[in-house]
Amino acid sequence: MYGSPWRRRLLDDVRERLFTPAPDRPAGARYGVEVELIALDAETGLPVPILDPAEAAGNQSGSLAFLRHRGNRLSWRAVPGPHGVPDLHLPGGGHVSYEPGGQIEYATPPHGTVAELVADLECVIPPLVEDAAEAGIRLVGLGIDPVNPLDRARLLLPGDRYVAMHRYLARIGDAGPRMMLQTAAIQVNVELADPAGRDADLRWRVLHAAAPFLTAIFANSAAYAGAASGYASFRARQWRLLDRRRTGLLGREADRAAEYTDFGLEAAWVFAPGDREPEPFAEWVVRGEATVDDWRRHVTTLFPEVRPRGYLEMRGIDALPPEWCAVPPAIVAGLLADGRSLREAAGIVGEPDSMLLHAAARVGLRDSRLAGPAAQLFDLAIGAGKRTGVLEGRALELARTYYDNYTRRGRTPGDEGVGAAA
Repeated sequence: MYGSPWRRRLLDDVRERLFTPAPDRPAGARYGVEVELIALDAETGLPVPILDPAEAAGNQSGSLAFLRHRGNRLSWRAVPGPHGVPDLHLPGGGHVSYEPGGQIEYATPPHGTVAELVADLECVIPPLVEDAAEAGIRLVGLGIDPVNPLDRARLLLPGDRYVAMHRYLARIGDAGPRMMLQTAAIQVNVELADPAGRDADLRWRVLHAAAPFLTAIFANSAAYAGAASGYASFRARQWRLLDRRRTGLLGREADRAAEYTDFGLEAAWVFAPGDREPEPFAEWVVRGEATVDDWRRHVTTLFPEVRPRGYLEMRGIDALPPEWCAVPPAIVAGLLADGRSLREAAGIVGEPDSMLLHAAARVGLRDSRLAGPAAQLFDLAIGAGKRTGVLEGRALELARTYYDNYTRRGRTPGDEGVGAAA
């Protein structure tokens, strides 16, 4: 199979679609962020449904009614979404959408500078949280719902993709449904390589190797279902449990695209027809029961810590309160500021180490294997960002303040019970 024409065809598809910049990506676009927030009723603490009161079960107001009302005031444009609920497009190019459990996500457009990205986030996130509070909705900047157990969560986006994923993951255990319905993240998006097209292989490896350290630096989900979870990042713990065949660290092979292709072939096909037992996608290919279109849908269900999408999407960072949402992209930008900073980061993080992912979820910066290098990485990012001009002004101020308050002291927002957006 792995030397077959089919494998070569799928490998070519991965190279062309996932490891080549998208042709419609704006020139000079380097940084983007997706900020997810958990929507809870301000009085009851229950998850807020998406639909408005006339359509939602119970007496709660739906979050979509709030977003529509806010969008009308701010000239947001409602666009049909892929899962039966509209996306709301902002005049500046970003958009607000939903995750399957009703979590609200703001995705920025790609920005050319960190300063532009920070300004975008600060213009959108705090006012959104404040307006939601006035509407009786608490938008929580934590990695996981701190109040509700899983049995209070519901799949609120009933499209075929989410239904199939939920059914498949629920067969493995509670971690998959918990991840889909109750967690929130800050996903940092960066270019595949530097503006001159260099360092793509090293960037891929370093970002995977850095993932456990970034998870530990921003660990912010220590509470779950009204009690201490026993983990620094209970969200990260769910990712370690839900399906080892489609999650974790890559960046160990010389050929990025080949590594990712084989990773996808070994993952079970979530969309297997009928009630047949899920098998690795490779088995369906061998039997001639899967197409290239099936493959393209299949790879959307792969969730390594760094995912290629014509850019690199970093997935391992817990959601944070509004005042800190810009810090993760600032730090990643500093690490990737130039070839020098990237090589120095490589020396700090070493090779991708899956065991560190478990440690980051369990104890975060209380593990000495993570604490020292994490502080070094953060310090490197600030220094390189300042040296190159990638970080300046507000971005540099936020990074330094977070470092002094938390990372330098071996602490995270989760250690102080911080994270619930007021």
